[in-house]
Amino acid sequence: MLSAIVRFLLIVHILTLNDGVYANQKHLCENLSKQFHIHNTSLPTFLLDPSGDQTYVCSDDAVSLTCCMTGYSNIEWQVYTLEYHSLFRSWLPLTWDRNGSYHLDENNQTLIINHANQSHDQKYYKCIGYGIRDYQEIESVMKLRVEDCSKFDRPIFLLPNEPMSTKPVVPGDRVILKCSLFALNDSLGGHLHWYRMKMSSNSTTLDYGQISTDGRFLEISQRDPGSHVENSYLFINITEPDDFKWYYVCYTTLSDVANDQRRIQLTVKERRDEHIVHLVILIIIAMTTVAMATAVLMYRFRVEICLFYKTKIQKSRRREDVEYHIFLLHSNESHDDRSFARDVVRPFLLNELKYRVFGEADFTLGQDYLDHCATGLEHSHVMVVIVSRQLLADETCRILIRDALSSGNRIIYIIREPVSNDTESAQDILDALRIGRKVKWLREDDQEVQTAECKFLCSLQPEHQPCRETDSIDYCRTKLRLYLLQFLEDSSAVGSWVLWNGSPSINVNEQDPIVSTDFMSQNC
Repeated sequence: MLSAIVRFLLIVHILTLNDGVYANQKHLCENLSKQFHIHNTSLPTFLLDPSGDQTYVCSDDAVSLTCCMTGYSNIEWQVYTLEYHSLFRSWLPLTWDRNGSYHLDENNQTLIINHANQSHDQKYYKCIGYGIRDYQEIESVMKLRVEDCSKFDRPIFLLPNEPMSTKPVVPGDRVILKCSLFALNDSLGGHLHWYRMKMSSNSTTLDYGQISTDGRFLEISQRDPGSHVENSYLFINITEPDDFKWYYVCYTTLSDVANDQRRIQLTVKERRDEHIVHLVILIIIAMTTVAMATAVLMYRFRVEICLFYKTKIQKSRRREDVEYHIFLLHSNESHDDRSFARDVVRPFLLNELKYRVFGEADFTLGQDYLDHCATGLEHSHVMVVIVSRQLLADETCRILIRDALSSGNRIIYIIREPVSNDTESAQDILDALRIGRKVKWLREDDQEVQTAECKFLCSLQPEHQPCRETDSIDYCRTKLRLYLLQFLEDSSAVGSWVLWNGSPSINVNEQDPIVSTDFMSQNC
């Protein structure tokens, strides 16, 4: 047997209902009927007599404050003082306040203040309504302001407070400008108006047409009977760029009003989301700028960065574990330097002195030139530099030499051709050439000067290994090889040598300006 489930839906339209129990009743499903409690949840509202502006009353006025609510029968009043020196800073039942100056009606719905007093009655007032059950309640709060109206001998503007004021506005939004006039007499009503005036104009001619005929503007004045305040509102439906070039002036036609007009200037206010967009754009621009600056700096100092990484970050091998004795450096742009290194220097170091040399022949195919140089420095004891004008003009070579100097590496310079000492970009390298130990590069075709060369070479030997001037050139070369070997293999040996291809007729010593332009032009 099939069982049928029947459901009923009670749809309640917008009605004014009293508290109570509402249920659906059907004889077929009496046991399934559901009961609901329905309560009015609209917030209470206040009615103030004298009416009008809901916060202003005059001293000594008889004030009636009514709490309007439906669906809640039990009403309770509480107060919260506005005085900072008060010892009580919490909501208190109204019965704790003054006696005799106010009373409540029989339903507790209306609070009647016989003579309003600024010091005692200017407070926050709260009315609380309770429903059928104690935990069902609703409340609303109003601030009552009591003014000493005796000082107002003539009407005054309440809003705006200053003759000139500004209002931040987001372009394209709707704007409401408010102007309020206070007066004790009953002459108020229809005396507040608006007009616009160009900011650059000093004319005070009233321009009613621009406000009343433009469909974007709406002017409304309001004053409740018995109120001391007249309010006038100017609605601007959509703000356009031209609207920010005008003053919006509220004025009154009453003759006894002090400062009978108020000017309001609209200022541009950016939307919150626009601030976020601008912030994001600034962040993107800043990050892009930093990235570009970093890229430029890395490109500009790419050689230094590579050397720093190779020689400082990566752990260097111990000296006894390196593969090469000498790293041979020359200008990669000069054909003469490359030929001299390949045909003269490298064979001499490899064949005669039996040293392992890292040079151009050891480069890996396809590897970057800078990586070659960094690898050579890392795996060699000593740097041998073939000095020429092209080398001093090569930025990469200069940086490699500076790095070797700053790291305390031992360097042997071979002067192949005259160089000028006015090269500012290589001044520190030229200074190193001046103070280095100087040795002449031996040439096979200088047979006539072998004796003088031998004399010079012997003068460079250690004191415990004297070399006579009459010794053969081969013997002197052997001594030179031994000295170079000591320089290469002794880890305590520091400094640099300077070798050059010149005439023996010049008396060379360690103080000679080896790179002087005049000296090199005469002897190279």
